[in-house]
Amino acid sequence: MPYDIFISYRRVGGEYTAKILHDKLTQRGYRVFFDVESLRSGEFNRRLFSVIDECTDFLLVLSPGSLDRCGDPQDWVRQELAYAIAQKKNIIPVMLRNFSFPVTLPQEIDAVRWCNGLEASAEFFDAFLEKLIEFFKAPAPKRKKKRWLLALVCVLTALAVAAGIWWGMQRTARAPAETGNGQPLPSVQVAQASPSAPAVPEGMRLYEDERLSFCYPEQWLLAQKDAEGNPLYRGKVDGAAYEFQIADVSDDLTVAIEKYTYGCISVPIVNAGAFGTEQIGGYTVVMTGALYQGEDGATREMMIACADNGHTRVAMELFYGEGADARTMLTQILETLIIK
Repeated sequence: MPYDIFISYRRVGGEYTAKILHDKLTQRGYRVFFDVESLRSGEFNRRLFSVIDECTDFLLVLSPGSLDRCGDPQDWVRQELAYAIAQKKNIIPVMLRNFSFPVTLPQEIDAVRWCNGLEASAEFFDAFLEKLIEFFKAPAPKRKKKRWLLALVCVLTALAVAAGIWWGMQRTARAPAETGNGQPLPSVQVAQASPSAPAVPEGMRLYEDERLSFCYPEQWLLAQKDAEGNPLYRGKVDGAAYEFQIADVSDDLTVAIEKYTYGCISVPIVNAGAFGTEQIGGYTVVMTGALYQGEDGATREMMIACADNGHTRVAMELFYGEGADARTMLTQILETLIIK
């Protein structure tokens, strides 16, 4: 059965949003191809292009820096996008927070900056999804008639009617019970169930003090252990990926940077320096800037936060390095961290 929608994304920063889009659109009845980056090899390479041929719509999840590697002709995001443009597919950029287009792009994909797209919103995801669907050219899925549900309703209705008739017959067949003085017995007080708590919006949780906070399925996953046996963890918040590990190595929180992992691959830190400390949700947090060497040998900048609450220490990369945004993201992460 052919697909309707193809989702292309960069694993670091975009995988979580791509997976959520796949799941939500599949629930709506769309046939969605979720491009699993780790399977881009051999026969699967050729299959990718045939799937793009099948699809009407091409969703491109754009996380910060996701197009930076498109200068490489062998880059898969570039190849998928270039093929979709050449095949005149309906390309819809889905831009995550802090994404911006590079100044220059290869000519074969430069047209993407002029495509109609929209910004993803975790806070108003349902509204964002409805707006996204309006951009589709694929026909809306036909809703199947739930005949089994109709039959079940009919059966339950018949049973309810029968039960009502039986109860009425039983009631008229016996006289009301009386007390010794001829007065009717007081009616039995049936305990009513207390009203249920207000519904919590999907994707959020309610604390005891009635605060609402975001929660994300499969947010924290045990990935692997490093060479020294320390557990490494992966987490995703608001579409951005954070890699972190327990780094119980020194009283100096910045030492955690030396063992920081990026994509579960050890990263050589070229230079680092702490430039701020504050208290967030019971954690002492040291904000640190660092230069690291990527797999391609190029030196890049990152911001790392090292947090300690007395018995748990973590190091995590921050994609949001400016003022309130960085603090807000840190607060969300530390509130939902399960390694308490």
